[in-house]
Amino acid sequence: MENIIKTELSAVILAAGESSRMKFPKPLLKIKGENITEMILEKIYAAGIKQVYMVLGSEAGRITENLKLEGINTIINGDWKCGQISSLKTAVNKIMGTVEAAMVFLIDHPQVEVSTIKKLIEEFRYGDYDIVIPEYMGSGGHPVIFRESVFSDLMEAPLESGARAVVRSGKHRVKRVCVEDAFVKQDLDTPEDLARTDV
Repeated sequence: MENIIKTELSAVILAAGESSRMKFPKPLLKIKGENITEMILEKIYAAGIKQVYMVLGSEAGRITENLKLEGINTIINGDWKCGQISSLKTAVNKIMGTVEAAMVFLIDHPQVEVSTIKKLIEEFRYGDYDIVIPEYMGSGGHPVIFRESVFSDLMEAPLESGARAVVRSGKHRVKRVCVEDAFVKQDLDTPEDLARTDV
């Protein structure tokens, strides 16, 4: 049997939602003229992550036609209407057995700082944790790192509570990292949310 050399850490961008309140596909949004998908990718690469997966669902064709996704592993979630956890499960199912950990980004958190991403990666590498979560003013945000040992529980997570149930299960070593980056809590859901980023 051939030995698989696992990638230490891959990035997973969840971008399959309908963007119903935004009324426009989130991956195609721009902040001050820059596409938010490209913003996230630039930061992922700047933090030293080389392998990226992007989960698409609603309007996947429109998104792939309008974005340059060369080198990005795109995954289609046919069950995107089942919510964010369905996209995470789709990604985990794809990468399981090939990576040691996944750093999960949300498409509507494009302004997270590179320094924050690097800090989380450092905690993961040297702290021996299964889950690493950024925390701003006492509240958890994204991106979140999940070690491969957590993947099977993510696959079984209930739709109604998603990854939170896994984090709170008490089965895994969880590290909450205090950061001074309010963008870990960013949530671009409406045109008003987007307008506030341009001020």
